[in-house]
Parts: sequence; C-alpha cells; structure tokens
Amino acid sequence: MVPIFREMKKFKEIRVTHGASERGKDIVLVEEDALGDLIYTALVIKNTRITNAIVQQKNRESVSTVIDQIVLTINSGYDCSTQKNRVAFNKIIVITSKDISHTAIEEFNKLSKRYNNINISTKEGKDIVKWIDSFIPHFFEMNSGKLSVYISELQNRCEQLNELKNISGFKGEVKKIIDIFVSPKLFRLTRKDIHGKVQTKPIYGHLERIIFEQHNVLIGAGPGAGKSTLLRAEIQKLLSRNTRGRILNFPILIKASALVNLLRDQTIIPALNEFIQTDFGIIDFDLNMQLGLDDMAVYLFIDGLDEVRLVDDRTLLKEEVKQLVKDHTKLKVIITSRETKDLEAIDMPTFRKWDLLPFEYKQVQKFIAGWFKHNKSDQILETLKEHELLEKLPSTPLVLTLLAILFEDENQVEVPANLSELYQMFIDLLVGKWNLDRKIDTFYKANVVEHMLSEVAMILHDSGRLSMSQVELSSAIKTVWDNDVGLPIDYEDFQRSLFEQTGLLVFNDKEDVEFRHLSFQEYLVAKCLTKCEDNLSSEVLKQRFLDDWWSQVIYYFCGLKQKNNLLLQDLAEASEQSTSATQIKAIWNLGYIIQTSYLSKLKTRKECIRRQLAAYAKSVSRLMLEQKSKNLMKEVPPAVLVLSMIHGFKIHYSSKYLLDIYKEIFGQLISSFQKKQPLPFDDCLQLTLISSVLADLNVPEYFLDIYDLTKHEALINIVTDYELSMILETNSSHADISRFKKISRKIHEQMRNSKSLYKIQFNAPKMAEVEQADESLLQVAVGIEE
Repeated sequence: MVPIFREMKKFKEIRVTHGASERGKDIVLVEEDALGDLIYTALVIKNTRITNAIVQQKNRESVSTVIDQIVLTINSGYDCSTQKNRVAFNKIIVITSKDISHTAIEEFNKLSKRYNNINISTKEGKDIVKWIDSFIPHFFEMNSGKLSVYISELQNRCEQLNELKNISGFKGEVKKIIDIFVSPKLFRLTRKDIHGKVQTKPIYGHLERIIFEQHNVLIGAGPGAGKSTLLRAEIQKLLSRNTRGRILNFPILIKASALVNLLRDQTIIPALNEFIQTDFGIIDFDLNMQLGLDDMAVYLFIDGLDEVRLVDDRTLLKEEVKQLVKDHTKLKVIITSRETKDLEAIDMPTFRKWDLLPFEYKQVQKFIAGWFKHNKSDQILETLKEHELLEKLPSTPLVLTLLAILFEDENQVEVPANLSELYQMFIDLLVGKWNLDRKIDTFYKANVVEHMLSEVAMILHDSGRLSMSQVELSSAIKTVWDNDVGLPIDYEDFQRSLFEQTGLLVFNDKEDVEFRHLSFQEYLVAKCLTKCEDNLSSEVLKQRFLDDWWSQVIYYFCGLKQKNNLLLQDLAEASEQSTSATQIKAIWNLGYIIQTSYLSKLKTRKECIRRQLAAYAKSVSRLMLEQKSKNLMKEVPPAVLVLSMIHGFKIHYSSKYLLDIYKEIFGQLISSFQKKQPLPFDDCLQLTLISSVLADLNVPEYFLDIYDLTKHEALINIVTDYELSMILETNSSHADISRFKKISRKIHEQMRNSKSLYKIQFNAPKMAEVEQADESLLQVAVGIEE
C-alpha cells in the first residue's frame, strides 16, 4: 500500500506503524488542507473478508476485532513530529483486499456515532485495484508495488522530450518521443578471413532487434545523432512488451557520469542500487533479486560514455562493467558514446561496436510528418530541398528538431530570413550554451569555445582554405588563447574537446582538420566579423559580396546584425555596378540578404528591391541580346531562358513579409508605365517579375492588370501563359477565375495566329563554341533549374 500512497503525491508524511506497538493502526497519513491545516488519517488494513460473524474464521475477520482496533486507534491518537505533541485522528479508513459485508459496515457506522460522528470509512479490493491502475499500473506485471513505482517513473522519464524546454526559442508543447521517434539505422563492418584474405562486409540493423540478438552493445555517433532519445524509445518498447506470465523486461537507464560518481566508493551493483533508491525513491531496492529471477530480463542502459572525461574514471567504469557482464551472463548492457579518439580502443571483448547513421531522406520525411500535421510538412520538406539544408546540416534528430522549432512558429517560416538564427541555435547547443542533460564539469565555457572556433574559421577563410593541419590548429589555439583568454589551460584537452564535444571540426582523408561543412565555417566567420572592433569598410564588404567565396559570409553577417540600412544600399549599388557574368547572382544573393535584414527600414528595403528589379530586367535583356549577337547559349531556347530567370528571381525574392512592399512597387510601376506605348521589353519584364512574385505569395490577381501592357511581347506572353496555367490549377475558386481564363484564351489565340514567332522561342540551334570569358555567364543561364 505504501508505494500507492507515495505515488498519490499528496501526503506530507507516510508512517508505517504496523507491529507490536501499533496501537490499532497500521499506517498513518498526514496531509495539508487548502488552508494549511494538517489532516491525520489512520489506516486499519486487513487481507481478509470482514463480516459480522461472531467468531473469526479462515479468510474471514470478525467486525468486532476490527472495531477493537479502531477504538484503540481513537484512544491512542498519534505522536505528530510536526506539531511535537499527540493529536487526534480526523478520519479512520478500514481497508481490505477482499470485501466488507453490509452488516459490518452498519457496525462501523454505529461506532462512528458513539464517538461524536468521527469519520470512519471503508475501502475494498475493487478500490485498491483502481488505485493500482492509477498510481502503480505495472503492479500486476511486476507483482511488486516498489518495482511498479520504479517502472512507472522510468516510463514517465522516457515518455517526453523534456529537453525541448531548455532550447532557446522553443514555445510549443513538449512532444512525446513515441510520436516523433524514427528508428535510426545502426551500422558495423564485419571482417572475415576467406582463403587467407580478409574481407569486410557491412551489416545494418535497428537497436530493437540487435539487443535481442546480442548481449552487449556499444553505440557510437556524432553530436545530436539521437543516442539518448534512442535509448528512451527502446525502453518504452521493452516495457510495452511486458505481460504477466511472460519473461518481464526490467530496464535501468543511467548517465555514465552519474554512475562513475557512485563507483568511486563501491562496486557496480551497490552503485546501481543506490542510484535507484535515491533517484527513484525505491527504499531497499536490490538489483541482485532481479538478476536472480528466471522470469526477468535485465537491461542496463549507460548513456554518454564520452561525458566521462578523466581517463581513470573511464577505466574504472569499463572494468566494473566488464566484471558485471562476466558475473551475470543474462544481463544485457547497452552503452552510448559520442565518437571519440579512443572509442575504438576501449577493451571490452564482449561488446560489439555499432555506428549510428544519419537519417536518410525517407526518415527525414517521417520525422517532419510526425512533428507537423496536414500540408505543413510537405512545405517544410520542399524548403529543406530548395535551400539544400539537408546537405549543409547533418541529417540528425537534433538538427531536425531545431528546424522544426524554427518552423513551428507561424512567424518563422521563411528560411532566408532565419537561417542565421538556425545556425546560431545549432552552435549554441553544440558548444554548451544550453544544457540538454549533458553535465560536463570539465568542458570549457561556451563563449570561449565559440570564440576559438570563430577564429579558426577566420584563419581558414582569409587564406581561402577549407582545412589546416593538426599542428597549425594547435598553434592557432595557443595563439588565440594566450592573446585573448590568458587563463591556465591544457591545450591538448581543449583541442580534443573541440572535436568530441562540439562535433563541428572533423578530420578529412588527409587527417587535416576542417569544419563539418563549409556553411559552418562561413557562419562562424560572419560571427567573427560582427565582433570586430574595427568597423569593416563598406568598400571591403561590397567587394566581398561579389566574390563567391565571401558572398554567403555576408549573408550570415547581415542575418546576425538584422539592421543593415546603409549596407543594403551599398550592396545594391555593388550589384548594379557588377559585370554581366556576376550581376544576376549578385541580385539573387541580395534578395536573401534583404529578407534576413528584417529589422532594416521598410523604406530602405523597398528602395533596394525596386533598384534590383530594374537592374535584373536590364541584365536579362542584355543576356538575350548577347545570346543573339555573341553566339552565347545557343542551345538554350529563349523561352526557357526567360522562364528560368524569372524562376530564379522568384526563389530569392518571394517573401510574405515583403508582400505590402511588392504591392506598392507594382502600383508605382503601373502608374509610371501607363503612358509608355509600346512598353519596352525591360519594363514588361519588370511587371512580369513582380506579378510572378505576388502570384507565388497567393496574390495572383496582379497578372490581370499587366496583360494589356505586355501582350505585344511574345516571350512575356509565354511566361504569362505559364503563370496563368499555375493559377488556374491552384486557385479554381478565385473570384477572378473567369478573367484569368479569358486572358489565357487570348494568349492561346495569339499563339495560333503567330505560330512561327512563338515556335522560334522554343527552338534553339546547336551549341556554338563559347569563349572562355563567357563560361560563367553560360553557367548562370543553364544551371538555374539544376
């Protein structure tokens, strides 16, 4: 009964008084009412039927015997440790695992009246069953209240992703692991000697099968790969299989660092006993009992071996585990660790090492679908592909969780505006600014780690490199530390922590050091630039903006600053002044930068978009002329070229937060173009570009206003026809649907009447030779759809 009362979480004191000196009562419960007064309840507990029989019989208790106990309870009272004196009971409850006859209950009611209507109530077996179902639901499997309480608490701890509460920016409901968990693949290589030759063979599996086939497993993976979540999900699966009458699964989950602290004073079984007794409140728990049962399978999950930083501690843990599995051959041990330099060297012969693999695309789909409902998951997957985020960021549960958090807020759905924030969230987590249950006492301060990584990134980027030697890295760490930090340090330990704990630095095939992806190097360089004491000159930023090696750095830089009024104008000017070969890409890049600079003045952003719109139209027009005059891109049909250019602009400038700006710009263009007849191709293209963007933002009616101004341009008609077909397909209930259809019919009529003119737009002769200087321009044109 005591485990049930403990799980009710309402009693200040639960005292077992059963025994020779019980004076009638078996258990005393003390609780506090709404006004702060203490309520005292005495429990008289029986394991037999209670009837009004005169003589006690087998499996039957005489009500008179119980009444004697109640009277003794009333007269003796209770020595309260809080009030420091003897107090009277407020109520008395008679509890039996069987039932109580009606005549016995009548006797209890009579007794109550004799003692000033003291509250005497009864509870039977059916009531106990309800309590068990509510508070210790695993009792009927484990046949033990203590073990049921432990299993219930363990299940609760494994049920939800409570770490989400620690992530900056998370505002949603904590997710259940089972709702979003996607079982990752595990991988290992086997080596066999076949006719004197060693051959390797890859083997793949899932933990839920591996732990049944093998006894002891060591799982290695990078940061954020979902090791801890994997263990908790597996524990839930094990517990869900428990059914009375079968072999019961009894899992234990403990952090490696917590286990080591306990092992300093005792061997592993007493250490695990102490952990369950103190951490779960299970008094007198003894693991030896579970290990000795034939109908119980014990699983020991040790999470985070890499968090044990000291070599002596890691050796202690390893030796204790080795002895444990030697003494108890039925026990299964599963250990997880980040990949560390000495992980492969851990001498644990009975353990088989498996590597946890990143998610494949189908697993990513399943994770996103589990997090989001309806069509939003499709939209997010499309965004991930469009911005190549799954190639830049590791496809791990942690990364997908951060992406999901970013997308969960309706105001944070555009990647261009928030990519800098996503990278900052990811790096904050990896360097230790958020504690997701990773208590690493010897890990260096997060800001110092981030500063060091930023300086390493700047060294690489300034020299135009992706990697450096380990010797150079050691030298860089020493120089930066001595110049900027100046505290005592173990340089070797700090360098190792950069690899093992952050996972941002990796070794390449030449054993040189590089960032896990160029985008991390670029982001950290941008972070470094934002902290420069000397302000960067606008001229330097303008030059770097036009350099592919630096353009993404500038994008992250603007995303970190967010308020970039002067810089936006400088970059707009730089793109306008650039050559044909670089202008289109510069204008595209500026589109994302305008979105990420969302705290800049609306007037500034509007002016920049207006300037880029005009510059882009001229650039595409010039491209069309060069296609004819300079024999460039002869295998690209003019219609495909223009459609691709409009699509590229749309990708980089479509933002629902700029919708009002686009409406204003459209109005200004219409107003200024009304008097021009016929409208030049550049101006027609500007109207088409902005109408395409507005249509992409679910405001398609602006196409209705441009047809009369642009209908004389065959290429523009082709674009309009394509956009109208998309509008008709996706906006069938639009108020102006008949007008869209009318314009579509007019364009089709024009095409029929001028077949040869329109046919030319879709045909292109064979590719002519291209001069070396024009190759970059060609790549811009033909590489858009790719």
